Amino acid sequence: MEDEKILKCTIAINKILFPKNGCVEDGNFAIFSATVEDVEEGEPHLNKYNSISVKGGCCALSYAKKYNLLAKEKYDDKWGYQYEICYINEKIKLNSIEDKRTFLLTILTEKQVDSLFETFKDPIKILEEGDIKKLTEAKGIGEKNASGILEKYENSKMNAQAYIELNDYGLTRNAIDKLIENYGGATTTCKKIKSNPYILMDEIEGYGWEKADKIALAGGIGEYSEKRITAYIKHFLKQEAMNGNSWVYSDDVWNGLDNGIGNGLDEDKIIKIIHSLEEDNFLWFSQDRERLGLKRYYNLEYSICKELIRLSTSENNFVYEDYEEKIANLEKRQGWDFTDEQKEGIKAILENQVILVVGSGGTGKTSTVSGMLEVFQDDYTYAQTALSGRASGNLTDVTGREGFTIHRLLGVDPETSRFIHSRKNPLSPDVVILDEISMVGEEIFYSLIQSIANGCKLIMLGDIKQLESIGLGNLTKDMLESGVIKVVELTKIHRQAEASGIISESLKASRKEQLVEKDFVGKMVKGKLQDMEYDIYSSKDKTVERMLFHLKELLDKGIDMDDIQLIVPMKDRGSASAYNINNLVQDIVTNKKLNHVTIGKESKKKEKNTIRTIYVGDRIINMKNNYQISSAENKSVEVPIFNGDLGIVTSINSDGTINVKFNNKEEVVIPQMHLNEIQLGYCITTHKIQGSSAKYVICGLDYSHYSLLTKELVYTMLTRAKIYCILCAENKALRYAVTNSNIKKKQTFLCNLLIKANENLKEFIKDIKPVIRRVELFDEVIDF
Repeated sequence: MEDEKILKCTIAINKILFPKNGCVEDGNFAIFSATVEDVEEGEPHLNKYNSISVKGGCCALSYAKKYNLLAKEKYDDKWGYQYEICYINEKIKLNSIEDKRTFLLTILTEKQVDSLFETFKDPIKILEEGDIKKLTEAKGIGEKNASGILEKYENSKMNAQAYIELNDYGLTRNAIDKLIENYGGATTTCKKIKSNPYILMDEIEGYGWEKADKIALAGGIGEYSEKRITAYIKHFLKQEAMNGNSWVYSDDVWNGLDNGIGNGLDEDKIIKIIHSLEEDNFLWFSQDRERLGLKRYYNLEYSICKELIRLSTSENNFVYEDYEEKIANLEKRQGWDFTDEQKEGIKAILENQVILVVGSGGTGKTSTVSGMLEVFQDDYTYAQTALSGRASGNLTDVTGREGFTIHRLLGVDPETSRFIHSRKNPLSPDVVILDEISMVGEEIFYSLIQSIANGCKLIMLGDIKQLESIGLGNLTKDMLESGVIKVVELTKIHRQAEASGIISESLKASRKEQLVEKDFVGKMVKGKLQDMEYDIYSSKDKTVERMLFHLKELLDKGIDMDDIQLIVPMKDRGSASAYNINNLVQDIVTNKKLNHVTIGKESKKKEKNTIRTIYVGDRIINMKNNYQISSAENKSVEVPIFNGDLGIVTSINSDGTINVKFNNKEEVVIPQMHLNEIQLGYCITTHKIQGSSAKYVICGLDYSHYSLLTKELVYTMLTRAKIYCILCAENKALRYAVTNSNIKKKQTFLCNLLIKANENLKEFIKDIKPVIRRVELFDEVIDF
């Protein structure tokens, strides 16, 4: 990509072109013309009115004030040269000695500041003049120091307003700089934080309740102020939502306030605040006032309900005559028969527009889908999708088509980060197959189903014995319990799966049947296929040692590292964490003579360190959706990468970027600023691998993972293996996990909404707008 030209200068507003009323509020988009003064960097392209055209998010604008501007130069064929705002701040004058001193203390040492004020009446004036020789008159400041001081001043003076005004809020200079970068200017940053520091929880990543509350209290927000109580109520309900609860009991909120704010609360004030939130349409209340939640989550689940009813009641125009004959022919070709459950499942898929197929590993969910495909053959188009990249490929062998993550299927506009496909621009395939439904959260599920046109089929596949999805909602359970969505539950283990120890042992765990005898120590292999190996010991300190032993053993047998995945419950705490094991595996499999880059930071808590060295050839996992990563082949082409994508580092470049070849994607370039979003991927957590699989899996489990030990975790771990599974486990920890279940009864709206909608179906569907499908070919739609 071409180097972007930057303009750094002072401006005065000539005319506000947008919004038309000329009133620009903090953080809003504006287009205006401005007169340029005091250019520090760049060469402005002036129009015939001797001004520049500026656009972007900015602070409140006034014709009476001047502003510091940092902007990118752009050329438009219609409008000519324009400047896109990077930062815009109100130009302030440092009038008082106190303000000048406060600002300088954010960039210089106290000793340097004292020396400058002892020598000069106005150090800021000397710095503005850029006089290095003059600065050296101050005690302890040589020519080299003077040059450094000037550089720091030039780099910081645009943000001086924030350094001064936010000085009492307990924010470091680095924290202020990041906030300014997010908000696009010091003026906007100051106004937002001084108005209500709690907005940081909603608007800036990394600011939770404790961090925002500390800033607010330092800035003078009262302990029992309305702003603090309001913010805590919102925080409490959002936390509950992230635990899966769309609503809570009113008493829970009161108890939460006592714990989070304190016992000295004014009950009338709280009631007033709650009523105000309700009037602002922020809160939902049940008719008896005993339950409440955030209105946005009620609206989300109501919208999901509407879309499921729309799809399930749309006309079924699929042709499936003589389907039994076609199934019989398929059975002959494949050499085995479908179970009665599977045949009923195939029939249900043909007859219903929305269907949920659930069953544990080995019951034949995928095979049931293959029966539907045999009936329809090439008469219809299909899209198979899942939340994670590897899960989306689970059905590839059956459909013969590439699987897509939900994000990739819907497409993402890099400019807005919004999905390309929606109700207004629906997907074109006749059948959408959503695998691993238990992993899918409500927001992404709604984005998917609203983009499916009337008359299309939605087939959802899931395993209710796995770990539940993290975050908002309980989709699978709500659809199952409502009785409204057609469900096929497969319970019979298919003949081909009966010989697998992986299947039989995982099912035992799901039924809370112990996998090893009390005090058993040693090794054993299970199943007719001899594909499930136990390595059991009595001390938790052996987990890492045994996992690495089995890794080396598999590698010595000639098994490729690409086919091996290590799994543990915890990400970064303790020796048996993914973070620690990744570093140890790297020592075994990585050629450390190759290029490398070190990323992350050291924590005061040793177990929280994130420092890691990445070498060429390392397996890495991406931890955050990113829609603006460039293709390695063509830097102008953007290739979205998603949370959970696994890849191999192909090169480490001199500019600090790295090239990665992710599964099912072209090679991409990850810039320095996004390197903290990748981690080593040799060992990952059970939650992170859910929905995916590997040929050979080595699991580790001991009492250091105590809080996560459940039968669902054990079941999920074992069923990730396709060919061979090794479980390295402390005896007591494994036995405890198998007897423990942590599946909570999530408090959600969807189940009851579906039931009520079904009871009043004729009235309900009057409010549902159809989604009209397009005529484009499927391949054209998703090839972006």
